[in-house]
Amino acid sequence: MEKLLNDYLVEQQTETGNRYSLTCTLCGRVWKSREMSREAAAKEAGEQSHICHFCGRAVCKQCLDDVEGIQLCVRCAAKLRAKLDIK
Repeated sequence: MEKLLNDYLVEQQTETGNRYSLTCTLCGRVWKSREMSREAAAKEAGEQSHICHFCGRAVCKQCLDDVEGIQLCVRCAAKLRAKLDIK
């Protein structure tokens, strides 16, 4: 998952190194890293964010839902629940 989140990271160069941020594509919450490598930032971002298995959006934990063991964004989870007629 870190490789997928790596694509969503926005790099910000500072005088002493690089920082990264990741914005939830649903609610707009922003996660920001300390100065670190891109790989380390992707790993740390993975603790706070997730990629939806259906649509591929990067979402924060608050916009993440579980349907029958599948991690989805709340939008895709609602659509799947409606199709499967589950609550």
